[in-house]
Amino acid sequence: MAIGVTVANFVKLVAPARAFITFLAGFGDYVKGFAELAKGLRKVQSAYPLVVAVMPDVSTEYRRILAEQRCVVREIEPVHPQNQTQFAMAYYVINYSKLQIWEFVEMGICMRI
Repeated sequence: MAIGVTVANFVKLVAPARAFITFLAGFGDYVKGFAELAKGLRKVQSAYPLVVAVMPDVSTEYRRILAEQRCVVREIEPVHPQNQTQFAMAYYVINYSKLQIWEFVEMGICMRI
């Protein structure tokens, strides 16, 4: 008995998932831009979802807005660099934390925007 696997189903099984990924920290108005970006991707019928990596300080309200726009919201933990002065600490925490996006291994091919 043959297994009914079409080419399309085979590609879904073996091809890596793909996504557009971006990053949000804090409570600024950037969430509005991400909501519009998600709308734009839907408008052009993008085959790939928008994943928003968020820091713990992103509010529940902002996460809800992103989810309503069909974004995949993934929380990442802050990465604190060692041996840094207090002056530059906040800047480096955000930048080092962005590196965690590369740990989203379930998405084989990502476009960071």
